[in-house]
Amino acid sequence: MVDVLDTRVESLVSLLVETLDSDEIHCGLSYMSEIGKTLRFLDFKDTIHLDYIKVALSQLHPDKVIVTCEHTKTRNAVLKVLGIRGIKSVEIPIPSDDYDKDEITKRIKTLSNVYPFKVDLKKTPLAFHSFKYLDANMCDDDEIPEQYEVSFHPLEEYMTLGERAIQSLDLFSDIPANLSLYKLLNKCRTRGGERLLKDWIRQPLKNEESIRVRLDIVELFVDNTDLRDTLHNETLRKIPDFENLCQFV
Repeated sequence: MVDVLDTRVESLVSLLVETLDSDEIHCGLSYMSEIGKTLRFLDFKDTIHLDYIKVALSQLHPDKVIVTCEHTKTRNAVLKVLGIRGIKSVEIPIPSDDYDKDEITKRIKTLSNVYPFKVDLKKTPLAFHSFKYLDANMCDDDEIPEQYEVSFHPLEEYMTLGERAIQSLDLFSDIPANLSLYKLLNKCRTRGGERLLKDWIRQPLKNEESIRVRLDIVELFVDNTDLRDTLHNETLRKIPDFENLCQFV
């Protein structure tokens, strides 16, 4: 395994890109979050405009991306997208084809917090390949490794929000004096709630049933003010940031 990071990060993406023809590329992406203890895989076809890569980056919002791409023009385009978003990147060569798939399957199963392991890694061959560098830079070789929620990231279930849309709609703002949708909605009592709210704003749902579930929950708290006040004023403020604490356990 090749360790290419000089410092540890909270979230990392390993992106492997193969050029299929002049208009299409094949992308494999693996993502790991130390705070959320999640390991996600994406394997998708994209255009030369990198539309789906942009969507994935907006949804996952990693601290750093390890980029592997043999085609110079495509690689430069990916690095430009990362630069515009202020995401740090590291370039590495294409992994060898003789990479031990059985060994990495065993490794992912070891990291999974679900038994028996049911994720079909054959669905994401390129993402599976990209995990080589994610593992080398995010996971320690402990006898008892940390456990992660392993899943496929449902890219198609969320609405596409590019960086221009996010800025135009004033969804977020780093300037204290500027109002944003996040600042308007953020009545969260916990850091975990704030992170979840950011994810929900950054990833609008497209599935009608999922939207109704969220609206039903909102309606419950609108109608039941006693329950809402008890949770908001008393219960939630007593809950520690478990996701953040997991880093030190």
